[in-house]
Amino acid sequence: METCVRKGLCKCIGVSNFNCQLLFDLLSYAEIQPFANQIELHPYCVKRKLVKYCLLNDITPIAYSSLLAPGGRKTPVNILEDPVLVSLAAKYKKTAPQICLQWGMTNGHVVILHTQTFSQLKENIESITFTIEPEDLKKIDQLDKTLRIYDPSIRGTLDEIPIFNGRCL
Repeated sequence: METCVRKGLCKCIGVSNFNCQLLFDLLSYAEIQPFANQIELHPYCVKRKLVKYCLLNDITPIAYSSLLAPGGRKTPVNILEDPVLVSLAAKYKKTAPQICLQWGMTNGHVVILHTQTFSQLKENIESITFTIEPEDLKKIDQLDKTLRIYDPSIRGTLDEIPIFNGRCL
């Protein structure tokens, strides 16, 4: 990938599902630092240490599954029905998805969204029109259950050695 950057075939390098140890290893030998690390992030999978490590090393955390895949993949829970998120949505006169998205952006995440309708697109855009008070951000942080719905350990091995432990770090 570094050769691609040097040849002008791409502008930057990104990684996906790298934990702190993998990023540390990569940064020890990479000549071109990755711009981003795409990881599962939502209020039930906060990954405080990993997000902090990324931000301290100028690596942008890109959050996938920010809403815990509502309407898509079957999940064990519906995060959008969480009482804390529902009450905060009422307090701010927003929707639970907007609360989740604003929480992610406030924490330095770039969020990836899947939008099927114009109304969803409008709702997503409106998630940048307000801020969440610090005490309410803490309430959302406390929802962390280290719950992952996409477990790379099921798919990924390197020479028969699992490269992910399946937990949200």
